[in-house]
Amino acid sequence: MRNKTRRLKVCPTGDFWKGQSIPQIRLRGKWLEKAGTNPDSHVRVENPAAGTLVIRLDSAGDAPISSL
Repeated sequence: MRNKTRRLKVCPTGDFWKGQSIPQIRLRGKWLEKAGTNPDSHVRVENPAAGTLVIRLDSAGDAPISSL
């Protein structure tokens, strides 16, 4: 499979009236299926360094999921 780069926009979400917004990234598309994900599967997101996010399929479906 060819490695493709996707450019996504980081959008604000939250309470805009109070000035309390946080960043949000939404991922969707057939390219996720081609990458090996399926609906109802889980992924792990790691932040090993500033400016770097690593997304991996989570094979341990029973492991607790933390909220970011």
